[in-house]
Amino acid sequence: MKALKNNILFLLVLLLLLTSCEKDEHTLPAKVNFEFELISYDYGEISKTGTVSDKSQGNLEVNHGTLNIGSIEFDGRREQGKDIYFESNFSEAVFANLSTGQCSKPISFDIPQGVYKFIEINLNLLDNNGAPLMLEGTLRRGMPFEDDILIRFEYPIAERIRIKAEPKNNTGSIVIKKDVTSTFTIKVDAGVVFRFVNMNMLMNAEIFTFEEEKTIIINQEKNNDIFNLIASQVEKSFTAVFK
Repeated sequence: MKALKNNILFLLVLLLLLTSCEKDEHTLPAKVNFEFELISYDYGEISKTGTVSDKSQGNLEVNHGTLNIGSIEFDGRREQGKDIYFESNFSEAVFANLSTGQCSKPISFDIPQGVYKFIEINLNLLDNNGAPLMLEGTLRRGMPFEDDILIRFEYPIAERIRIKAEPKNNTGSIVIKKDVTSTFTIKVDAGVVFRFVNMNMLMNAEIFTFEEEKTIIINQEKNNDIFNLIASQVEKSFTAVFK
């Protein structure tokens, strides 16, 4: 009888140890970096002679952008272990250059490892003495091209951008491991932002002077009709790819 009690006690202790180890595994931190990138947009067909086809009266290239980020929220649901939610506590806004991928300071978090079946990343954009989101490019007009005009889209709304994270190549769940440094790349697709804007709209847009350059400024006050088309696509242009 005493031996049986000792065996039961041993099994209970072993079970507690195994459970404790499993819980510890689910709380081990893994380093996750955040990067930012612009998917540039090139609209218009250029022939070998430097002219454009009849289908297009010009060429638009959007290849520069910036973000002002006030904070980042992470909402993750794991197959095992507790779900994870936190919000960053930046001492000051982070400025991200979408063209170069450089940030005013690195963004990195320690996130509990595990197999995540769902991750949502929320970017809280901030009006930090400048547009929370800005995209720039060049409109080339004329046949052949004789006139280059800057394009500047200013998104002045400080809001929360919700992005569902996807694994690279849509391979299924997102696996975060304690001994592997992982990266979430936040991408802004300029083609999505400008997809409802045709060349005729840009050709007839009002032109201003910005930093001594002829510029088509698109915001709530200037070229507002184009702004309304573009602004409705901003959140849809964001993706978060895990690798």
